[in-house]
Amino acid sequence: MMRLRSSERGQRGAALIIVLLLVATLAFILLSITDRVTASVQRSAADRARAELLWRGAAAQEVARRMLAKAAEAGAFDKVAPNSGLLSQEFELPFGTGTAALRFQDASRCFNLNALVSAPADDSGAESTVTEADRLAQLGVARGLGDSEARKFASVVADFLDKDAAERIQGAEDGFYSALPVPYRTAGGDIASVSEIRAMDGVSRDLYRRVKPLLCTIAGAEQPSVNLNFLDAQDTPLIFAMTNGEWSLGEIRDQIEKRPPGGWNEVNDFWAPYVEKGGAAPSSPGSLTSSRIEALVRLEVNGRTMEEKLLFEVKSGAEPKLVAHTFGDDY
Repeated sequence: MMRLRSSERGQRGAALIIVLLLVATLAFILLSITDRVTASVQRSAADRARAELLWRGAAAQEVARRMLAKAAEAGAFDKVAPNSGLLSQEFELPFGTGTAALRFQDASRCFNLNALVSAPADDSGAESTVTEADRLAQLGVARGLGDSEARKFASVVADFLDKDAAERIQGAEDGFYSALPVPYRTAGGDIASVSEIRAMDGVSRDLYRRVKPLLCTIAGAEQPSVNLNFLDAQDTPLIFAMTNGEWSLGEIRDQIEKRPPGGWNEVNDFWAPYVEKGGAAPSSPGSLTSSRIEALVRLEVNGRTMEEKLLFEVKSGAEPKLVAHTFGDDY
C-alpha cells in the first residue's frame, strides 16, 4: 500500500512538471505573438503616417506651384529682392490635423557643374580652354582649397562630365575608374545631383562639404542667372569665380554689404566698382530676378515629421516648372 502511494506521488510530481512546462511554453508563444502583433500594429501606424505625409506633401507641392504661378502672372518676378513678395515670409498650410509650413527662397546663386560637360570652341572650330573649369577652380580657391587642389578638383569634374576620353592634367577618365576595386565609368554628360562628385577622384568628405553649398546641377551648359539682390557674405566665392579671381573677396564682400534696402535697381550698379578698377563685367553678369526658386515644406502628423524640397524654374508670365523634388536631403 505504501509503494502505491509513493508511485502516485511520483506521477503527480511528473504531471506537475509537465503542466509547468506546458504553461511556460504557452506563455512564450503568447509573448511572441504579442510582440509580432505589436510590431505589426506599429508598422501599420507608420505606414499610415507615411502615406498621410506623402499625400500632404503632394498637396503642398500643388499649393506651392499655384502660388508661384499666381505671382509670376502678376509680374512679381520682374524684380525679386529680400523681404519682398513670396520670399519674405513663411506660410502655414490649412490642413485639418497636424501642421504644415511652406517657405520660398532664391536658388539662383550657384555654379552649375553641368556647364563643364563640353568645352567652348574658338573661331577655328578647335576646342579652347574650358573657362568654366577655370572658374570652378577659382571657386575652390575662394572656399579654402589650395591652388593645386582646386585645379585638380576642376580637372577631375571636367573629365568626369565631358564626352571625350582625353585626360586633362590631374584629371581622371574611364581608365582610372575602371581599374578601381569596384569599377565604374564616368558620366560622359550631365549629372543629376551635386552628391555625385563624391564618386570622383580625390573628392574627400571635407572637400565636398567646402564646395557643396555653392554648387548645383542644371540640365544644359548654361550657368544660372545669379540674383544679385540675394547675395550675402557666403556667396562671395561665386562672384570671385565669375570674375576669374580678379575682384578680391574683400572688395566683393564690401560691395554686397552696400546693397540698398530695396535691392539694386540695375545690374550695372553692382558691377560698377569692379568696372571702375579696369575689370570687365562677366558675359553673364546676373540679374535682379530669381529664375530658380526653392520651396521648403515641413510637415508634421501624429508626432512624425517630414521635410520636402521643391525646386522650380520660374519666369514672368510662364507656368512654373518643377525640376527637382527631394525629401529631407539636398538635390
